[in-house]
Order: sequence, then C-alpha cells, then structure tokens
Amino acid sequence: MKTKQMSPKQIQSELSRIGFNEYDVFLRVGGVSLLQVKNTIKGKSNNPSILMRLEELGVKHGRKFAVKPARTYKHGLSKEKRRVG
Repeated sequence: MKTKQMSPKQIQSELSRIGFNEYDVFLRVGGVSLLQVKNTIKGKSNNPSILMRLEELGVKHGRKFAVKPARTYKHGLSKEKRRVG
C-alpha cells in the first residue's frame, strides 16, 4: 500500500511525538548540515540519507528517495574490491 506524502508540519509533529526535533535528526545523520535537514523536512530538497533516517525513526513521510550504490572507480570496482599490489 502506498503511503501518502506527509506535509512538513506533519513531519514536525511526528518527530515531536517521538521526542525528536530537526537538530536531533542532524546529529544522527552525520555529513549533512542543519540547513539540509530543515530543507529536506520542508520539502525543498530530498536528501536520501536524511529521508532514510526519518524512516528509521518511524516517520513514514511517503517521499521517494534513491539509495546511491557504493562509489565505483574508472575500472568499475569499488575501493574495497580493488586489488592492490
């Protein structure tokens, strides 16, 4: 069943219901700014790591986001699979 997309106010109220705010999400994501968190909640951007963390916290926001695959290099292998030496 498809979840209806939540408005920014609904996301805020859902976060406060579980005892979190924008700053708590910022602290838990890492590698993003507080402004990115606020813009993602407001719907101005769709940062996949922030949206994924919101889902992990139990906020069913209904927005689509693509999880980026591991970084690959010109030779087509990720850094971990590359053989050195």
